[in-house]
Amino acid sequence: MKLNHISFFLSFIFFIFLSACGVSKRHYQHVETNLSQKNYKKAEKIIKDSKKVEYGKKNALLYYLNLGWVYHLDNNHRDAQAVLDEADNEIRELFTKKTSDDIASFIGNDNNLPFRGEDFEKIMLSIIRTLDFAVQDKLDSARVEVMKVDNRMNFLNQQRQNKKATYTEDAFAHYLSGLIYESDNEYNDAYISYFKAYKFYKRYQRKYGKEYLRKRYIGGNYDRRSVNAYINQYARSYNIKVPYFIKKALKRLMKKYARSGDLQKLEKELANIEEVTEAEYQKMGQFVFVHYNGYAPKKVPIRFSINPRNHRNLTTSIHMEYPTFKLRYHEVAYAKVSINGQTYTTDIVQPIDRIAVVDLMDRIGGIFAKMVARRVAKYIASQASGAATEDKNVALFANIASNISEQADLRSWRILPAEIGMIPISLPEGTYSAKVTFHSISGRVLETTTINDIKISPNKKIFKTYRTVR
Repeated sequence: MKLNHISFFLSFIFFIFLSACGVSKRHYQHVETNLSQKNYKKAEKIIKDSKKVEYGKKNALLYYLNLGWVYHLDNNHRDAQAVLDEADNEIRELFTKKTSDDIASFIGNDNNLPFRGEDFEKIMLSIIRTLDFAVQDKLDSARVEVMKVDNRMNFLNQQRQNKKATYTEDAFAHYLSGLIYESDNEYNDAYISYFKAYKFYKRYQRKYGKEYLRKRYIGGNYDRRSVNAYINQYARSYNIKVPYFIKKALKRLMKKYARSGDLQKLEKELANIEEVTEAEYQKMGQFVFVHYNGYAPKKVPIRFSINPRNHRNLTTSIHMEYPTFKLRYHEVAYAKVSINGQTYTTDIVQPIDRIAVVDLMDRIGGIFAKMVARRVAKYIASQASGAATEDKNVALFANIASNISEQADLRSWRILPAEIGMIPISLPEGTYSAKVTFHSISGRVLETTTINDIKISPNKKIFKTYRTVR
């Protein structure tokens, strides 16, 4: 009888342990190696060949996100949109299964759940799809996609338990909306979108800048020295600011479309910004360069213990893990675009790594509370099993197995860039070539590329993307 109980507990926890397995480090090493070498076809093959073994049904969303992103980088737009559409469908289906999935999570752990994605990853899905359509000059489709961001963000905000969350609006999505509205000559809507982008980028300055990030990120159980070194090395990058070109766009439209109260404030704040008339702007076309830089942070486990002094139901210490995002090194800090005799510098429009860090920190209290409640329940069950069998070893084995089963959920869309930079450049009608250089924080040139055959027409926007990972 005692042996049967031990076997049952070990088998049960072993099942939980197996179900906790996510996508392996080895798989990501192979994918990222090929992405770093711009060998996108090989990266696509690795992901597709690993669909059953590495991803399975539980990680179907992650499979679609990873594969769709690689298709996008490879300019395989048809397959990118088809696969990212599958990701969209998967997200909708997962919301309908939330209650039953949460029960499975409490019995085992969060790894028992299908991968649902972080909130910012769901927003990035729509942004990537928007940019993919924009590169194809399908701005009507891009407009439909970027409009999903507001609806999705509102839904996510309603679902959140933490009503003081930081990431409640996406400034970049608002800016993209403004660009697209302006292409359709809908200038009032373009102004509204630019104004929202301006307002939320000012919030980004406070929430994702260097000092705030250091305070929030180093507030927990992190490797403080490595985080400090990273933030100090990229001090310029981490000083998030309102991109200059958004201020120019606002100044161009505000006199005609701003409300009187907003106009007075904007006139003061934008007094030193170069002014271009709407008539001058419409005579020109825009070359919009988008720079995908670095790798998004990856999740790592933080292990901790609770001892009997901190919990009245315990007679011995219990152990568990929670996830945190670890920033990843990237040497490239910004890009410069030389075209038509002028040189322009990109601004960060989407600080993905900073959003990831702060958004998870905003939710960590709920994750922690759920984890402790689950682990204590397992401990009490293990003690009860020992009492029922009159064998202390059963309780001991069950508690050890429960400790092993409490692994942090480390799944994330980690092959995204760390950040997105951008520069829109107004040019007279004609065909151009652009030289793009990618620089370290000290200004050293790390990589160079040339973009040829840029055909500019009046009041038309041409989008081009480029990826750096060093």
